[in-house]
Order: sequence, then C-alpha cells, then structure tokens
Amino acid sequence: MDFYGYDNLVKRIADKFLFEFEQMEAVYNFDIGDELEIAFCKVLRKFLPSKYGVVRGFVVSKDGDKIGDDVIIYDKLNFPTLRFLNDDDLIIKQQVPIESVYAYIEIKNTLDETSLLKAVSQVKAVKEMCYKRNTMFLWNVSSDEKEYFSNKYSYSGAWEPTIINPVYGMIFSRFSVGLDNKKTDNCGKINEFAVKVINKHKKIFISNKHYNPEVIVFGQSNIAVSCHKTEIVKNGENLLELTKFHTGISPYCSYQINEHPNISFGLALAHLIMGLNSIKLLDMPWEKIFNCAKVPNSDYRKSIEDGLNG
Repeated sequence: MDFYGYDNLVKRIADKFLFEFEQMEAVYNFDIGDELEIAFCKVLRKFLPSKYGVVRGFVVSKDGDKIGDDVIIYDKLNFPTLRFLNDDDLIIKQQVPIESVYAYIEIKNTLDETSLLKAVSQVKAVKEMCYKRNTMFLWNVSSDEKEYFSNKYSYSGAWEPTIINPVYGMIFSRFSVGLDNKKTDNCGKINEFAVKVINKHKKIFISNKHYNPEVIVFGQSNIAVSCHKTEIVKNGENLLELTKFHTGISPYCSYQINEHPNISFGLALAHLIMGLNSIKLLDMPWEKIFNCAKVPNSDYRKSIEDGLNG
C-alpha cells in the first residue's frame, strides 16, 4: 500500500494546533468557554481553505428558528451571514442560514460524561435542523459529474451519505477525564472512559438517525471516529469500516475509539477536511425569499401562486 505521509502532515498539524493553543493561552482564559471558542476559530482559520468561513454562533432556518451556540463552518464565498458582522469579529456571535452550513463543532475545554452528552445533544439538534434544507440525492446527479460518488449508505460499506449536502458534526475537547472523573493526560485512562461512556449510552450514540457527530476528540491523544460494521467477520467480530459521515443505521453504526499519542488534533482536522470536500451545497431559495418579502401576506401570496398555476 502506498504511504501518503506528506512529510508527516498529520503530526505537524497536531503540533501546530498545540503550539497555537499554548501561544494563545497567555492571552485567553481557556476555562471560559467563549475564549476557547475564539481561540479555536482563529486556529482553524489558519488551516482551512479560504472558501470556508469559521464563525461562532447559531444556524437559522427559513422560519427564523435558531439553534447551536459554538463553531460553524460555512460557505463564505456564496452565502451571507445574517448579522453582517465583520469577518474578524469573533466576540459577537453570527447567525448563519442552514443552506450555507458545512459543519458544526462543539468546543469543550474538558470532556466528562455530562459535557459529552450535552455536546452530542447540541450537535444532533443542529444537524437535524440543517437537514430541513433542500437536498439532492446522489442518484439525481448526472454520471459525468466525476466529483460525486455513486455509492450510498448500505449495511456493508458506508463511505458516502445518500445526499450531496450532508452536515458534518464534531466535538472537540482539549482535555478529557478518566474513569475516576478527573482530568488526565493518560491516554489509556481516557480511552477507557471514552469506551465506557459511549457503550453506556448506546441508544444515544447508535440510533437510526444520521445526526450524531462524525468525530469526538478526547484531548490531544484520543479520538472516536464514526464507523460502520461490515459483513466481514474476524475473530468472531464484524470488522469496522471508518466512514466520512455517521450513517445512522442501527445497530451497524458505531465509533472506533483509539489512542493516538499527540496526534488526535491532526487526525480530527484531516477527517474534517475529508468530510468538507465531500459536501456540495445547494443554493439558498432566493426566488422564494424575494417573493415573501415582496408579498408578505401568505394567504394573498398563495392566491397569486394558485392563479399563476392555473
């Protein structure tokens, strides 16, 4: 198998993340959630291509419903934010239309059971709202569009979702507790905690919905990545295939939880970019936005539409 190390890219990304956080720690009090989110946004902006906007704030549906409260990655080249704030202003939270959302990331200083479950609930809520936007299924995409894959969620092999504009979710934490509920840098103890809490709450982490986070980072050396059980059995267990997106096919969807000393931040970013590169956003419904603003009375607007439709 070819080795795609690119001069140890993942390790260098992880080291850069750690260095940037250490540099910012002199300025920001990372015990306060807002300060950590701001620092994370600034670091993430250095790694992502310029088409991706990174802001703090809420996703907003066409009906004006808002949800979220942490970091949003959106298409800043083709979509506006709804508060028209300066791009460098990370103190005030933005409002981002669901059509423009690529990813939502919950940021935590230290993950314990309570904060993990709360973060998962928030990611699920954001993804569920975003899936109310218009979608296009992979089989509706013409075969000459080479950038799209033809495979879809299945019970064996689940690299791609069925739609071209899914939403990526992540939980990112600088530190984690062990089984004793105390913060630790022992990756063995953290892995035990991660395995136990995910297995304990299987109904939350393994469900017939694709709203779960794709990646959970338990500090700089531990990571849980979405995966799917295959039909290949080895040593009495089904082998797991890593997936770009959480499949939501119970009981086959799962997480692979591993220790990767000092590189989990780099692995998380590599997985994030892999997921972002798979997402093809659709346009905002500007025609409907225009018509609703021009004729705000819904009954009158409907009567006009009915008349035009004969």
